[in-house]
Amino acid sequence: MEKGVGRGFNGFRVLRGNFLGEFLTDRDPQCKLKRSVQELQDHCPRRLIDCRNIAIEHAKQLFAICQNKEDPLLFSKGS
Repeated sequence: MEKGVGRGFNGFRVLRGNFLGEFLTDRDPQCKLKRSVQELQDHCPRRLIDCRNIAIEHAKQLFAICQNKEDPLLFSKGS
């Protein structure tokens, strides 16, 4: 599959994905995770369900991105 083709969230998931990203990174400019699963659960349990659903719906896409090392944020120096 060509890079970027058939990828991305639908409109419904974009807002939820943005919320999750902002919450989990606490808007860190380097997108480093700052909050835990437990903090997400405590703050907004419905968003934890959204997170799981997004991961399930995009598992093949996420796996391909990992396999091809397309996202530097998935690969820290410790990886």
